[in-house]
Amino acid sequence: MKARKPIILKLILGFITSEKQLLSVFCGSIMLLTFVSIFLNCTVTTFRNTIIEDTRLFFGSYSYHVGVTSTTAQNKLLSDSGSSALQPVFYETCNFEGKNEFRSADLIIANSDFKFGRMVKGERAKRVGEAEISQAIHLKSKVNIGETIKCSNKLLKVVGVTILPARLNQSYISTKLDNNKESTMATHWVTNTDLATTKYEPLLERGEIRQSSVAYIIDYALQAGNQHIASLALIVTYLLFGAVGVTLIIGVIVFRGTTRPIREALIAAGFSNQRANLTIFGPITCFFLTSFLIGGAVAAEVLTSQAERIGAALGQDWKTLSSTSVLPGIFHLLAVVLFFIVAYYFWTKIKFYFHKIRHASFRNTQYRNSLIWSCIFGLSGIVSCLLLHLGFSMLYLSTILLISTGLAQLGSILPLYGIQPPLRTGIFISNIHSLIIAPIIAVICAFGAIATTSITMQYSAHTFEKPNSDTYLTVGYLTQSDIELLQSRFPKIMKNSIVFAFPERSGTILRITEESYFPCMKNQLPRNKCNQWMTIVGYVVSKNGMDLADKMSPELAKVQASSKYNLALFSKDPTVPEQIIPITLSKHVDNRLDYAELPGLVIKTDNQILQNLGFTIGLERRLYIPDFSKYPDIEQQDFRRVASSISSEVALSEPSETSSTSAASIKWLLICGQSIFCLIIGALALSVTKRNSESLFSTLANSGCHPKTLAQSRFLQLSPYIISTLTGSCVGIFFTKPVVGGRAIPQNISPGWSWIIPPLLTSAVFIAGFIHKTLRPNHGSWWHPTRQSTSRSQD
Repeated sequence: MKARKPIILKLILGFITSEKQLLSVFCGSIMLLTFVSIFLNCTVTTFRNTIIEDTRLFFGSYSYHVGVTSTTAQNKLLSDSGSSALQPVFYETCNFEGKNEFRSADLIIANSDFKFGRMVKGERAKRVGEAEISQAIHLKSKVNIGETIKCSNKLLKVVGVTILPARLNQSYISTKLDNNKESTMATHWVTNTDLATTKYEPLLERGEIRQSSVAYIIDYALQAGNQHIASLALIVTYLLFGAVGVTLIIGVIVFRGTTRPIREALIAAGFSNQRANLTIFGPITCFFLTSFLIGGAVAAEVLTSQAERIGAALGQDWKTLSSTSVLPGIFHLLAVVLFFIVAYYFWTKIKFYFHKIRHASFRNTQYRNSLIWSCIFGLSGIVSCLLLHLGFSMLYLSTILLISTGLAQLGSILPLYGIQPPLRTGIFISNIHSLIIAPIIAVICAFGAIATTSITMQYSAHTFEKPNSDTYLTVGYLTQSDIELLQSRFPKIMKNSIVFAFPERSGTILRITEESYFPCMKNQLPRNKCNQWMTIVGYVVSKNGMDLADKMSPELAKVQASSKYNLALFSKDPTVPEQIIPITLSKHVDNRLDYAELPGLVIKTDNQILQNLGFTIGLERRLYIPDFSKYPDIEQQDFRRVASSISSEVALSEPSETSSTSAASIKWLLICGQSIFCLIIGALALSVTKRNSESLFSTLANSGCHPKTLAQSRFLQLSPYIISTLTGSCVGIFFTKPVVGGRAIPQNISPGWSWIIPPLLTSAVFIAGFIHKTLRPNHGSWWHPTRQSTSRSQD
């Protein structure tokens, strides 16, 4: 045995030397593909993680952002602002003087518990009169720690430099709150408590307090980020992941051919088949694995060493690359490669079955083995789904593939379980290719359903309950200071904006109702019978859009034939009005009020009815920006990010991504393509089944087999493709991710039912063909081989 080892070693070295060019090509390809795929995956992951960190730091690491829409709510929150659970925060704009240069900057005022931004150097401001400045100010204006700056008549001593990781160029100053001066002006708060479970719940129900979770704002920020680049990078990444798996499989196939003489020589020398394969493929596997590890290690090293430059190119701060962005990329790649390896192994098993069939030595054990393998795929998918639920997001793709494959294969095998072994074996042999083709159809249907529902939900998010939402942006629940902040930061975008304010009276909410609303309530009918449609009243308070004064929305105009309405005043109970005032409105309609979800009725600020009732212009503002999509993408993203940080409602449409025409076209194109592909591949599979089963069904028919048994056997051959389309589509719906965008929240967005069209259509076509050819035998077809065999006999 000892004498053998040098001979085997020389044999392996000789093979490697003779195949060094081929081995170098495969190892180099694996190394390059691994490097690029992990590099792109880690870059996208770090990009998104930086946005998440940036958003949390913007809100001082608190969990909820709170704003007010009425003076009553403002006074209530101000009285409780002394507690650490509810912290007031001010967003303003100031001009400051530093090094003889005047620059504009955002001014953030909060107490010491509010940690704004990531520290670069220095320390946090702890007292009134101290401030932290952004790195952009520090570098541009040459303001250093210890110097004093003047900002809007405030003298502030710089004690630290901070950054917002995803907004490197933003100029801001963060200082401490002077409770004696600023606290009476607060309109925004942060808290770690969900106010819906506290004493503020009535204010939330009446809409006087608006609370949004930072987690939701993070989702919106991710949507507002440079998603074109991120989405493209992710698509390329997964294509490269698949390319690595395909390269490995091709390498195995190629080297199986080139190493066959050596393996046969080793077997002839007394080696077992397994040992001969291990002896030859062991070193090749080591080369492939080493190439994979080198590619991943080089990608991690490049990202770690060049993180700052890469981040700066994307407008972010990446000082280091954490393992949380490297490991997911490696796990994603491993999961995809593992899937390809398992798929290849299963493919070899199927080829073995075909080989057994050709040699007429197929036994019933192959059916049981296929059933076991299908269960393994399904159980692996369930385990992967559980891990995915626990936070292993890298398993998303592999989970879909495993569950779709397992269910499709079970759909090919289980229907045969109740058939007696001789007939079951014959049907299984003739349709064994369904073990490969049915999973392909299921996977296509799964990803087709995901794509179709995603497009449908994206469109629904931006057109939620409103038509024609392709050209505007609206921001709700703002205050006058918020408007001024946006005007100072984005003067170009705000130039054509229209600002609406809402009437306010202490503790009272004002709405427009139908004339029949109050009589319905007076008759003490059930509330669900009296929930008549209502709209809000607003003032236009900006020069732009003054032509909207005394106009109503089309939705309000078509409620009833007459022009009689009611002003309904609500206070304690938001569903039961305390006072009703009949009014008459002229039906001057403007479509903008409906499309952009603006006030249903716009009146002038000197309206006598509201003045007599004691209503004044309240705190709440709503912003409408027409043709928002015409501005550069970077300006749109910055505006959305700032707007979402001060408002709980940002309704956005992006015609370049989700216009009604393009979304509908893409959706129906996907549906048609998926249906056609499934029909074609199913028809090809059935043609193979026809060729494989002609002799079987001819024998059964000639031996007097009952027609129902023949029809049942035919349907069992058809069932894998019907089951695969249905199960694949259901898997896709189950794994569809919720969409965040527009004015709708994920819970309000339905995936629709268009995803079910391809499986229903393909199933209907297959079943219609089956019924037609089974019930009308005179036409002659492969469904009735008796007639064909008789004709051939006569010929």
